[in-house]
Order: sequence, then structure tokens, then C-alpha cells
Amino acid sequence: MMVYFRKRLQESVVNDCNERIVRHGLNMIQSADSTDDGDGDNGSCLLSIDQPTQAEPEKPSSSQGTLLIYATCVPADIRYPTDLSLLNEAREVTEKLIDEMHPHVRESFGYKTRTHRKKARQQFLAVAKIKRPRISKIRKAIQQQLGHLERNLASIDALIACGGWLLVAGRHWYRKLLVVSELVRQQKILYRSDSRSIPDRIVSLYQSHIRTIVRGKARSNVEFSAKVSISVTGEGFTFLDRLSFNPYNEEEDLKAQARSYRRRHGHYPKVICADQIYRIRSNRAF
Repeated sequence: MMVYFRKRLQESVVNDCNERIVRHGLNMIQSADSTDDGDGDNGSCLLSIDQPTQAEPEKPSSSQGTLLIYATCVPADIRYPTDLSLLNEAREVTEKLIDEMHPHVRESFGYKTRTHRKKARQQFLAVAKIKRPRISKIRKAIQQQLGHLERNLASIDALIACGGWLLVAGRHWYRKLLVVSELVRQQKILYRSDSRSIPDRIVSLYQSHIRTIVRGKARSNVEFSAKVSISVTGEGFTFLDRLSFNPYNEEEDLKAQARSYRRRHGHYPKVICADQIYRIRSNRAF
């Protein structure tokens, strides 16, 4: 239940809670500093918990503090995807739907359409069990799985035309069918064009929102996860400034992160620590 409850909280709500916690922490830090100095007038400069700090452009203060910015990928719990294994999983999903839908329309539809599931499974294992199969064998196996999938999808359409109900197997199976339809469309384009890239490529049936993020690392050139931009202040507070499942260039986040620091503290940071990818001409001028 905690998972479903957490999904109801939008990203803006979580960030607002984080902002309130940070403002409370800054209050405690500044109150401790004022107590150590013995100056009671510093209490008027404390930040409010309920209202964020608003910077005054006509009276800019001097830059203070340190801001560390970094972009990384959050690892997703999925296996390394291959086109052949994804098509095999999609074929099993369509077979499950056909098995669940046919008993309800047996009288009007007649005998259940053959799916050749044993033959399709053998064709998949004949290539999957090979440690390093040739590209020609992989392409042939992909063509075979696409043929089985197109026949199964046509059977599902025929069952629907006879009064079949897609939700008979459950809502999650219906959502998987939508993902399978998009997966088949993408794989047909990749197979016919002999290409390896396509926009919004699906790499997991169960987490269809995950995309490929090219990182260029020595250990793994491509990661399958969400990309995040994080900023850490000198006091140790961490902020999630951007989260995206689609790849982007983190160099464009530096100005927004610096302005967010000014909004929270009332001044720009004196030092910004970042990787060399952030050192583009516009950022250096800023």
C-alpha cells in the first residue's frame, strides 16, 4: 500500500516537502550561529518555514557559499534487454490474452485460433541458448517472432469483434497489450530499415517508461534508468533539480540551479563546482 500511496504524490509535492525541511534546517543553523555570536538582532534574518526566500534584484547581496552540481543516472531494476527476448515476452502476453478471452466468446467465435506457441518457443531457445549467435540467426529469429506476434494480434482483434473483453485477464494485461502493440511497431521498423535506434525505444514490457541513456563509461556505455540533475549546498542539503527518463544534456541546467540557489538563500553562490561538461561559453559568461 505504501507504493500506491507514494505514486499519488507528484514530483512537485515531494520537492515542496524537501524545500520546507531545508528552510527549517537553515533556520536552525542560523539560530545556532546567532546564539554563538551573542547577537540577538540576527533573529530577524531567519528564513521562514512557510514562505520561501524571495531575492531582491534591486539590492543584490554578495555571493556566498558553495554549490556542487552533478548529473547521474539512477539504476533501474531491469535485465539487460535484447530485441529477441522482448519479442518472446510479448508473444507470451498475447497468448495469455487469447487463452483468457476465448472461453467467453466460444459460441460465436468457434474453435480457438492456433498460436503455435511450442514451435515459437523452440525457435526462440534455438538462438537464446547460443552464447554468441550470428547476426543472421538473430535477424531470422526476430522475423519469426514478429510473424507469431502479428498472427496473435490479429486473433485478438477477431476475438474483440466477436464480443471478447480485453479486461477479462486484468487491467495490467490490458496495459501490457498496449505496450506490445507499440513494441511490434518499433521492431518492424528496426527490422526493415536494418537500424539500431528509434525514438522512445521500449526496453522493458513491465517498465515501458524506461529509456536508454548513453553515458559513454568504460564499464557500460549505455544505462537503462532515469537521469537526474542534483545540487548540493555547502551546508550539506541536497536538491533534485531535474528528473527525466529521456536523455538530455546537463550543461543547460547550470543557470537554473544557480538561480534556485539564489531563491533559497537570497544570494548567488561564490563557488560552483561542476564537471568540465558544464564549462560551455554561455555558462562561463553567466
